[in-house]
Amino acid sequence: MKPTEDIVQNYVQDHVQNGAQMRAMGDTMSLLGNIIWILFGGIFTAIYWFFVGCLFCLTIVGIPLGRQAFKMAKLSLLPFGARVN
Repeated sequence: MKPTEDIVQNYVQDHVQNGAQMRAMGDTMSLLGNIIWILFGGIFTAIYWFFVGCLFCLTIVGIPLGRQAFKMAKLSLLPFGARVN
């Protein structure tokens, strides 16, 4: 059984290291994607959502919608690698 445990342990170690490398590459690609997105129109979309959020927040009834519009502004500014709550 000892050789089997060594094989499993080596397999797990290789995949843990590869997972860390994939996350690092994913972070780099997210950064690159966000920069390209901002340059090609993401900033205008974020400004639009921010403006819409401000308009919604002018009324008490619109405040929940305004808060969601601010979340959309953040998401539309940096969409790659973002987590939605």
